[in-house]
Formats: sequence, structure tokens, C-alpha cells
Amino acid sequence: MNKMVLKRIVDVALSIDMILLLSFTVTGMAVHEYLGIMMLVLVIVHQILNRHFYKSLKKRAKRPFLIYLRTIDLLLLLCFVGLMLSGLSMSSYVKTFLHGLIPMILARRLHLGLSYYMMILFGLHLGAHIDLKRFGDEKLLPLLKIMGLIPALIGLWIFIRFQGFAHLTFSLVFANGSGSPVFFLTVIEVILMAFPFVYLGMLIRNKILSKK
Repeated sequence: MNKMVLKRIVDVALSIDMILLLSFTVTGMAVHEYLGIMMLVLVIVHQILNRHFYKSLKKRAKRPFLIYLRTIDLLLLLCFVGLMLSGLSMSSYVKTFLHGLIPMILARRLHLGLSYYMMILFGLHLGAHIDLKRFGDEKLLPLLKIMGLIPALIGLWIFIRFQGFAHLTFSLVFANGSGSPVFFLTVIEVILMAFPFVYLGMLIRNKILSKK
């Protein structure tokens, strides 16, 4: 299989897995934990396929956009490690040698908080790889930005309703169950909740690369 095709398949699988992990209020804890193991496998494969990233770290980044990408990617990796450690520390269905490594209450706070940081960083990472100019003439960029603003604002409202800012302060011990009990609607809410950060990532990319 072509390496680029395999990369795309893994990227899509990671995105779907991320959405389902954030929909844990309707998937149930057992499915959530096995999805977490699947995420671990996909991330490892993703790192292997993109191992040139680590080789590039030996060279000093001079371009602002490259510095931005490296920062997001490194924070994303650190966030993922924290999620795995906290998740496996309190897992009920997937038992590993890491079980009990972190006290339950602390593990819950870390896991819930880092899940939202992961979503934000994942959105910024995804947005940084989306070139708005591919969607049409450069003159249409203002219109595209306005069109993207509407779902971004809806997503921000959902983020606030899901107590997103409280998650970011690691102050919650139990997951917020304010989402819809219907699986399909919950998935749509999660996608919309992540969209503001994808949108922001696209704007940051466009702003940095437009500078001469």
C-alpha cells in the first residue's frame, strides 16, 4: 500500500476514534476504554509513519509556521501521554500494569481535563493542515471565513454548555452528561464542539503564511 494512502487512512481513523472517545456518555465505559487502546495503537502507527518529524527536531526551525506546527504537535503528544497514563490508571475493563499508578480522583481530573486539551490541540493541528485556498479563488476567502464562523460559534456554545472551561481547569471529577442521549446527535455535538478549534487553526495558518 502506498505510504501516503496509509497515512490518510490512519489520520481518518484517528479523527473518528477521537470523536467516539469524546462521545463516551453514549458509548459506555467498556467501549470507551477499548477505543482508548485503539487510539494508542493508531498513535504509535502515526508516529512511525511520521518519524521524519523527530528527525527534523534536530534542525532549528526558522519559519514561524514550522515553529507553530512543532509546538502544537509536541503539546499534542504530551497531552496524549497524560491521557493514556491517567486512563490506564483507572481503567475498569482494560487492566494493565499501570492500573492504580495515579490515585483515582487525580486520574479523573487529569483525564477529563486533558481530554478537552487534546480536542483543542487536535483541532488546531487539523486546521493547520487545511489550506483554505484549495476551496476556491482567493477572493472567496472572506466568504469562506464567514461561512465557517457560524458552525464555529455553535460549537463554542456547545463547548460552554459541556462545561469546557471547567474541564480545562481540571476542576471536574465526573464527566458532564449534558449531551444528547441519542448516539448520532451526540456525535454531531462533539464534531461541532471541536470545530471552533479547527476553524481557529485554519485562520492561524492563513495569517502566518500570508505574512511576507
